[in-house]
Amino acid sequence: ANSGAEKQLLKKQAYLLAMHQEAGDERSLSENCVLLLAASMLVLDDIVEKGGTAGTDLGRDAIQGLIAHVRETAPKAMEEIDETLDLSEEVRSELEGIIKAHSS
Repeated sequence: ANSGAEKQLLKKQAYLLAMHQEAGDERSLSENCVLLLAASMLVLDDIVEKGGTAGTDLGRDAIQGLIAHVRETAPKAMEEIDETLDLSEEVRSELEGIIKAHSS
């Protein structure tokens, strides 16, 4: 089992992975929402534990794969976030289900 300190470090690394962008990359609000939800759901922890930290190819590929999957599965939800600049409970719930299914 991980100690409290190890869990905190893992959580920090997961959020850093979620927010990391290479120079020139631009993410939409909806994409950032997906990644922050994934980090808050501890979905990114597995990637970090396998060495996919911010700035690594493994981390980048995992993030791009997650975004692509959610965008393909829930284009209307992603569009709603970008158009309304809001994350409704309904859309959040839909995205969480898709993120969870993608990571299992």
